Amino acid sequence: MRNFGPLDLVISQNSPALRFLVARDSAAGKEEAYVWTLDSFLAYNLTKKFVSDATNSTLTGLVNPSNFKKIGVILTLLGIRQEVPEIVDNTQGIGSYEGIEINAMIADQQAACIGEAAISSRVCKVTNGTGTFVDIPVREYTRIPSLIPIVIVRDKGKTVYGVEGYLPTTGSALQLLFRLGIVKSYSDLEEVSASNVIFIPSLAGLQIPNSPDARGLIKGVELSTDRYSIKEALLKSIAFHVRMVIEKAKQRVEVIRADGKLSLSNRLLSLISSSTSLPVERHRDVEATQRGLALLQIIAAGKMRLEELESTRKEVDVIKRDSWHGLEEEYSIWKETLESLKS
Repeated sequence: MRNFGPLDLVISQNSPALRFLVARDSAAGKEEAYVWTLDSFLAYNLTKKFVSDATNSTLTGLVNPSNFKKIGVILTLLGIRQEVPEIVDNTQGIGSYEGIEINAMIADQQAACIGEAAISSRVCKVTNGTGTFVDIPVREYTRIPSLIPIVIVRDKGKTVYGVEGYLPTTGSALQLLFRLGIVKSYSDLEEVSASNVIFIPSLAGLQIPNSPDARGLIKGVELSTDRYSIKEALLKSIAFHVRMVIEKAKQRVEVIRADGKLSLSNRLLSLISSSTSLPVERHRDVEATQRGLALLQIIAAGKMRLEELESTRKEVDVIKRDSWHGLEEEYSIWKETLESLKS
């Protein structure tokens, strides 16, 4: 199926649509059992309304992001006959629970985009949490090879689209280094170390290139290799991944905005800036997902417009690139190593 777009995104080893079938089969025989996304589950249990927000519903592969209508051919192909929930805006009131109004629902990375005011094509949002998620707004719904087309936000019928590339387990790889004693404290992340080690943290597969069965790789270990070399290789891999996604997106990016706990590392953000030749901004509050949802609540209440998000960025540090001898050669070798994991 990977040769027939968009079926290549919908029908793959880890796609939501196939997980949908597993969940549906587990509910077989139960009266009025419906399967959808977590936002829909929560909304129904709180308000008894079968709804799903624009960002989550279009990640299922069963709803067309360009018009928010169900994709009949996919539903037929997979034998899905259930009702599709009402698709609501991300700033739309859907009801209340014990006096608390529910006015905003959104997927996590899209919420981080709101928190970083990343709704224009000049801004790239990078979340470094359990994984590294690179999201770039685009002017209209766009399919770019290797990247995932997403809805960043829909407000009052206006839709902001984007593309996403992610490395699923970068934060988990760091926790592995902690567990093995290679990294002993977060201050270790700031140590600069020169080595030829390559660390691809694909502990649970790769999204770019699409290789669900790939596993992590550490390459180039020598007698002189120390624990800081392994740590540095992980941070460089994150920086190279950000650059690769930006190159694939082919958008004019002027600034990177980083969030997530791992983004507290100045060394990581310096490497990202050096790799991409772009300034990296970090808000004092790196929990952008929660901040984004709070901002959506304010927008839903009519106290701010979506276009005014930029005015909320008042406590920002800017990390700029350092010199990086041999950058292009290291990047080339890293990409070759990444591609080799497909086999």
